[in-house]
Amino acid sequence: MRGRLTILLVVLLTSWGKVTAQGQSEVFRPHWYLLPQVGVNWVEGEASFSKQLSPAAALYGGYQMTPLWGVRAGISGWEAHNWQAHPKAKYKWNYIQPQVDVTLSLSNLLSSRKPRRRLNAYVFLGVGMAFAFNNDEANKLHEEGGNFEKLWTGSKSMFAARGGVGADYRLSNRLSISVEAVANMLPEDFNSKIGKGKGIDWQIGLMAGVKIALGKTSRLIVVEEPQPIEQQPEATPIVTEPVVETPVVADTIQETPPPVEEKKESATPTEVFFCINQYRILQPQRQQLNPLIDYLKAHPETIVDIKGYADRNTGTRKINKSISWLRARAVSNYLLENGIPYERMTIQGLGDEIQPKQRNKDNRLVICIVNE
Repeated sequence: MRGRLTILLVVLLTSWGKVTAQGQSEVFRPHWYLLPQVGVNWVEGEASFSKQLSPAAALYGGYQMTPLWGVRAGISGWEAHNWQAHPKAKYKWNYIQPQVDVTLSLSNLLSSRKPRRRLNAYVFLGVGMAFAFNNDEANKLHEEGGNFEKLWTGSKSMFAARGGVGADYRLSNRLSISVEAVANMLPEDFNSKIGKGKGIDWQIGLMAGVKIALGKTSRLIVVEEPQPIEQQPEATPIVTEPVVETPVVADTIQETPPPVEEKKESATPTEVFFCINQYRILQPQRQQLNPLIDYLKAHPETIVDIKGYADRNTGTRKINKSISWLRARAVSNYLLENGIPYERMTIQGLGDEIQPKQRNKDNRLVICIVNE
């Protein structure tokens, strides 16, 4: 009952955004987000850089799965501008491009994984399919003597490979300003001409937008410091009168051999495994604890050492220290609910300082050792 009330109190305090426990840590929470963008694109061509700039826009919906990895899908496009050398004239066309990207956080990769990092730099790679249309100006210039080796009419669909770098500057827990530099690699058909790119038309863009998280991006886990076990006062020694022993003959003394202490079979260490970033005991793991409870009840003079651990490759050292303590406390609460008093337990949260298992994911566990 005490364990359930503690968990309920933690949930209520976290939902209010105010935590008054002695310690707390913040961990990443997977979430969806929206990212609208506007900016400019440059398409490879024969005129100066400024003359080939065109407006662009994009809209993404994404899912941040871990502090490092995310995936997003969206659509970009608007206009593309270019120039024809002979006769010298500007022309434009329209396009839209559905696309899918995978994102990787460089900030979290190269340093600690903070859920509320102020500045987050990232890279992305993806693919798209550009649908170009309204190429009437290029067709008109071609009729007037322009040289368009890859001229197309009506509409044209083209595969695009893409990648880039970006940065988010966090304004609040759910709102960030985003800036990206993106490069799209398209076939020569895109600008209707054969250029210098050996069959490739490069489209380079600079985009800015607002990233809106559709849920909480982090959550707080509360860490309660272990309560010291109250020591029992020492018993007052009983003073007795000295007893005068009657001398006896040594040969008449019959030595009594010391009693042989009955050996008890020691309990095998019990291991309880947890999911990533979790400290709730699943039902199969509860069954692992039941033999330990039976043994402790059968041997009331024993105590149990409860040691919590965390995976070193997940989370920061501070977070791992906290979650290892919460895992150990969850096991102790389960033993308490089944009749084992706290006075027979020692509880430790060792974090990721020690990795008892070879595989990383196997170190998200609690080990219970019975001491006689």
